[in-house]
Amino acid sequence: MTTTDNFRLTALLGAPTRLVRTVVAPALAITLALAPFAGCGKKPQVLTVQSSAGIDTPYRGPQDAKTEILAFVDYECPYTRGAAKGLLELSDKHKADVKVRFLNLPLDVHPNAVAAARGAVAAHKHKAFFKYFGTMIEAKNVSREAIIAWAVEAGLDAKKFVADMDSAETWAAIVRDAGIAKALGVSGTPSFVVNGALYQGAQPQDFWDRKLAEEV
Repeated sequence: MTTTDNFRLTALLGAPTRLVRTVVAPALAITLALAPFAGCGKKPQVLTVQSSAGIDTPYRGPQDAKTEILAFVDYECPYTRGAAKGLLELSDKHKADVKVRFLNLPLDVHPNAVAAARGAVAAHKHKAFFKYFGTMIEAKNVSREAIIAWAVEAGLDAKKFVADMDSAETWAAIVRDAGIAKALGVSGTPSFVVNGALYQGAQPQDFWDRKLAEEV
């Protein structure tokens, strides 16, 4: 993580959207309104979103799944960590019907969040995202050094992995995700878009059971 990264993300994300309105972002058409929040970051003002996926991000589940969940994550956010385990279990339980797509939203309140997001993008490029994801949500120490050590232990080419972490292409992917989050009015993690509807903050298991019963 660098100070420049944090500054640029802060400038990009800005303040949460406060008005009900419709905007257009890359691959997403969005409608904004009020909603409750339990997670990391500022309290948002968002309820519903109409979206069409078309972004190059890691996902788990069939391409033509009946239900698609876009998950905005920060690897140092304790709420994200708790929600992530449930998402993986959810996708395993409903593997024929649910696709979970992951987008990075590193927050300034977490000092190593950008480094972790860079590692996630690099891991995806090395076809090892879910190994990385599982390790990071359990890790006691999320740091650049720990991320590089993970790459070595995972058998990846550490030199190439670090080069990918630090590349302009990787930063562009993080900025893209953050730009989508800004367009949605998302200001905290975790946040989820379920077949076009936006829900922010950690959600209880009965929420997911109810939503999938409605959607699947």
